[in-house]
Amino acid sequence: MDSSSFADAFQELNQRFVRLVDDLSALRILADIDLKGFRQEEVLRTAVRALLALGEFEHCSIFVPQEDLLVCGAAASWKGAFGEDGHGGRYSRAFHVGEGLIGHAAETQRLLHCPDTAADPRFLQLEGREIGALICAPVVQGGELLGVINASHSVPNSFQARHEELLGIFANFLAQALISWRYFHRLDEEAAAHRERLNQALHQAEALERRYRELAVVDELTGIHNRRFFFPEASAALAGALRHRLDFSVLLMDLDRFREINERLGRAAGDEALQITAALLEGQKRESDILARFGGDEFVLALPNTDPTGAQQLANRILQTLRALSFEHQGNALPLRASIGIASLDEHSGKERRGLLESLLQRADQALHLGKVQGRDQVKTFGEPLPAV
Repeated sequence: MDSSSFADAFQELNQRFVRLVDDLSALRILADIDLKGFRQEEVLRTAVRALLALGEFEHCSIFVPQEDLLVCGAAASWKGAFGEDGHGGRYSRAFHVGEGLIGHAAETQRLLHCPDTAADPRFLQLEGREIGALICAPVVQGGELLGVINASHSVPNSFQARHEELLGIFANFLAQALISWRYFHRLDEEAAAHRERLNQALHQAEALERRYRELAVVDELTGIHNRRFFFPEASAALAGALRHRLDFSVLLMDLDRFREINERLGRAAGDEALQITAALLEGQKRESDILARFGGDEFVLALPNTDPTGAQQLANRILQTLRALSFEHQGNALPLRASIGIASLDEHSGKERRGLLESLLQRADQALHLGKVQGRDQVKTFGEPLPAV
């Protein structure tokens, strides 16, 4: 290689390096924009100035979507300095998506390079501009069109592949800047609508969560609490009774001949009987009492600060109220009766704190079944003397 060829290669390499530095400087201008302090039009104006400063484009503009049109957000021309409209002038001409080269680039969301606008029937002239070559680079983020960058020169065939590459990269940087600007300012109507939809979804989710929490501890048929709620609540109440040396009783109740109701009148009648019973118990209990449906036709009441005598009085009142009810389903009358078993803390209870609640429930269950055996529709307390035969 002779010295002249070497010099030419070196000069070409040097020119490429200078162009690369210039391209990077344009990108650096975008990266340094004060997104918090700028309005969106100032971001666009800074972008066209950065492109124009490269010295390879005569005219630069950015068109942005506005309702059904693409309107000019910023424009600048190189005329010795920035020229008469180099400080943020705009074109009044607007385009529909798909209209002209700008609209076509917006529609396809692909960069469009027109080397000679005179030979392209899609080209539509902007007022006061002689355009020979044009590159339209869509600004897209996540499939959303944010704008179209347009760089032109009055002389056809002025641009090369590297200009396409530069504008493609610049469009990507501008997309990131515009999205970041949106996040900083939260003024975009679509973002506001999205936030509103998100808030509505969150409220719905919170309502559903509350509903699911309620369903997790509430018996769906009767509306009173279930055993999942009963055990932690009753355990805490029992611990308090032991700590303060207070009385505590549990009352276990089971409907008599409930299977006959289901067999004679059907499942719907059985469900109604359970609902009536639950409402009766809810009306009889105190605020501090803990009521739950244990499953099937069995109900339980934890009675803090209640001795065996108080529990017996409550149980008798429940049975009396139940006997007075007139249960009728689809013209069929059927009495509701129940057996109740009671167990209470005694002087030995403090020695068996672990599993004490379960032990009290077992004792109440034994008393309940004793009442069933001895004729039903009665109250039995665990440990009470058996009647003389």
